[in-house]
Amino acid sequence: MYEEISDDEYMDTEWINKLEVEEKHYDIFYNTEIKTINLFFIFIDKSNKIFKIRKDKYNLNKMNILSQGELIRLLKNEISNSILPVKLSFMLKYNNLLSPEDIINNKNIKKNYLETVNSIKDIEFIPTIELFNDLNTLYIGLSEKITSNTTTKKIKYNYINSKFKKSRKR
Repeated sequence: MYEEISDDEYMDTEWINKLEVEEKHYDIFYNTEIKTINLFFIFIDKSNKIFKIRKDKYNLNKMNILSQGELIRLLKNEISNSILPVKLSFMLKYNNLLSPEDIINNKNIKKNYLETVNSIKDIEFIPTIELFNDLNTLYIGLSEKITSNTTTKKIKYNYINSKFKKSRKR
């Protein structure tokens, strides 16, 4: 039922092996999953001047996603380690979305890949060309808290017998 195949009849696969070796040089031009991102913490003083920038490389727990829990932990850690009292001012995500075809055809090269992150939630990074993976960044702006020195007392109104009565909170 089965015939034995001689060595001469086997398909020549050497050309496939050569192609794979040549193709390895071009792996950096294919989209890959994002495992690490750059984090920039930008500290801004009361006069809206940058007084400190700290850069970090962060390994994502889940590929392509910085989870809400991870983000909160990073923010709390940075806020607690700050010399001055700071608050979250802004977050910007840079995710380079160029495809190999765009590079070859010189399309979308000047497109703006920076977008505002408006809330503390999961931040998804779309897989990018391996060569550009180091460009994927989250910029976090932390501005100095402005403390107010108001010492006014609150006046509370009570409704008694159809008349308002003022009472000072003690």
